[in-house]
Amino acid sequence: MDADQNMVISAPGSDQFRMRTMKKEGVSERSLLVVSIALAIAQVWINRYAVNGDAISYLDVGDTYFRGDWAAAINGYWSPLYSWCLGLALYVLKPSIWWEFITVHLVNLIIFIGVLFSFRFFLHSVLRAIRRESEPSDDSVPLPEWIVLGLGYGIFLWGSLVLIDTGMVAPDLLVAGFLLLMGGYLVDLRYEETYGKFAMFGVLNGVAYLGKAIMFPLGFGLLTILLFSGRNVEAESVRCFIGCVLIPDSLSAFCRSAVEEQGKIDVWRQWKDQLCGGSESERAAETLARGDGGRRSSETPDSTTAGASRGF
Repeated sequence: MDADQNMVISAPGSDQFRMRTMKKEGVSERSLLVVSIALAIAQVWINRYAVNGDAISYLDVGDTYFRGDWAAAINGYWSPLYSWCLGLALYVLKPSIWWEFITVHLVNLIIFIGVLFSFRFFLHSVLRAIRRESEPSDDSVPLPEWIVLGLGYGIFLWGSLVLIDTGMVAPDLLVAGFLLLMGGYLVDLRYEETYGKFAMFGVLNGVAYLGKAIMFPLGFGLLTILLFSGRNVEAESVRCFIGCVLIPDSLSAFCRSAVEEQGKIDVWRQWKDQLCGGSESERAAETLARGDGGRRSSETPDSTTAGASRGF
């Protein structure tokens, strides 16, 4: 009888059962994070000498920023944020020509790790929303969180390693990280409507525009969704206004420099080029016409190895 009294069986809805489940999910999620980083390292290592055509231009633009040659760096096509990341790495590490593209892929790996934790933030925002929406009296039973975690990380790895590809020298992965952060805030703001989160949402939209021009109109579209997703539209409109103000405010320093150096910003042309791809010959001519004439652009990169493109 005493033995029976000492036995404690945790019911599925009890706090002990929930805590035990969360501990198991924490262990499994750590394993998923380790596997994700290991796969990204393997892909980066395989593609360590790979270079695509846009890589040369991004490297040239990054160099001109850190040389202080703003007139050559600021242009209507190449978005600055990714160039800043590459230029900073090359400016700090100062690799030799042989290690230059390896350094670029190391930057992509660091970006991937940041995007991975941005995805984790987004996924946990969705899981918190599912917990809030699910009621004990409701007949519908949500999927177990370990299944949602497994499916989520599987889709993320497919999207980041297959569709985007960490071996590509392009800002797509960086912009995906900002989209995931904004998605997480978009979910959280349905339940926790704070001015700080709205402000952060606006800042993220503004910084994401520096990664790709399409994020400028898309950011205002996300704010519109946020406006009508809340419970109090009148209060939401004030907070969304804060987000709208902070989008151009985040861009003001860059835009002011662009106006001073170039006289105007052809935003429509930039959006059109980003959406439609633009002409490869026009982009190459624009890069060659700037700065030192494009010290990398005069070389034709091979799509397989940097060694062949750099004359090794």
